[in-house]
Amino acid sequence: ILTIQGLLDGVYEANFFDTWTGEYFLTTQSSSTYGFLSISLPSLSKSDFAFKVYLKGTSQDSTSNNNDSSDNQIPTINLEGKLIELLPLDKNPVKINENKEIKIKFLVNIQVPSKVKVTIYDLNMNIVKELTNGWLKVSHPYQEFMWDIKDKNNKEVSSGIYIYKIDIINDYKVKDTKLNKIMIIR
Repeated sequence: ILTIQGLLDGVYEANFFDTWTGEYFLTTQSSSTYGFLSISLPSLSKSDFAFKVYLKGTSQDSTSNNNDSSDNQIPTINLEGKLIELLPLDKNPVKINENKEIKIKFLVNIQVPSKVKVTIYDLNMNIVKELTNGWLKVSHPYQEFMWDIKDKNNKEVSSGIYIYKIDIINDYKVKDTKLNKIMIIR
């Protein structure tokens, strides 16, 4: 049994797929009550799989033609739309002798498990440092990552302009990307 908590009450559809081939091999429906969804899984011969869970009746449900505009309808997020909103840096330009790290802050607008990749580049788009390449906490829109103003070899970077890039990835595709500049001064 697979149990997920923190969901809205309603009927959910779970689609399971092989992470190597991307082929769907199981679809099941279950109801959530009091924020908990339990899905009974048959014994699976696949050891490496992932799943997507959709609330039935939303735009993610391709079989629904529900055009009800009542207050009970759950708003959905278009995953092809704006997923990231950058927040201003605390300081820019950044003086190395006054700051030991930079906080990169942003808001995400997602409802499905997604990966985030935050990478620092120089102006020639050479990778200076990759800050993260992991799963986001879907439960909270505010995200932040710290850059210690060092490169991937743990050496302080020189003065100049750097670019940070944030990618939101799900279904093995980059769904949204944002870029911004940071000026480093000695």
